[in-house]
Amino acid sequence: MIGTLSSGKLLDKVYRRMKKNYIEKTEAAKAEGNETPTVPFDILKARLGYYPLPALAVAGFSLMFGWCISKHVNIAPIIIAMFVISLSTMFPMSAVNTLLVDLYPEMSGSAASLNNLFRCGMGAIIVSCLSKMNDKMTVGGTYSFMAGVNFVSISLILVLIRNSNSILIKRREKRSKQGLPV
Repeated sequence: MIGTLSSGKLLDKVYRRMKKNYIEKTEAAKAEGNETPTVPFDILKARLGYYPLPALAVAGFSLMFGWCISKHVNIAPIIIAMFVISLSTMFPMSAVNTLLVDLYPEMSGSAASLNNLFRCGMGAIIVSCLSKMNDKMTVGGTYSFMAGVNFVSISLILVLIRNSNSILIKRREKRSKQGLPV
């Protein structure tokens, strides 16, 4: 609950700040004679800009959780890891769902539903493979693998954020040709 509420508040705060800065820059450009902004509002950066930090926490505490379970250590670090993983997981999930609604407002329910279906499907696949993975790689190895997948996804998000302006410009051109709202 804490993760859901705080991620929503953070998403709103970051969005408002970035939107205000974008409007100020756009109005300054209009004052100089540029009528149309060449760069659209960077919704990808606004929604995914803080994504890597909680995702890194999930990866790091997944490693801690897996190896603590594997080595049969005291329950305290395991409970702490579970708390941080649960808290930090809500941030990326909220950011992605909000981004999908922002990008596809005309079909926001479908976009969010498809994201949830994919997320739950992947969860079911991972859980079904978990015991075989634990047998082959040990519990610590399994959680290390999952943390590695998380690190790869974080790097892909960083590439997306770095190239967000060109992606959004291409998206705007494509949607305007199709007659869809930009």
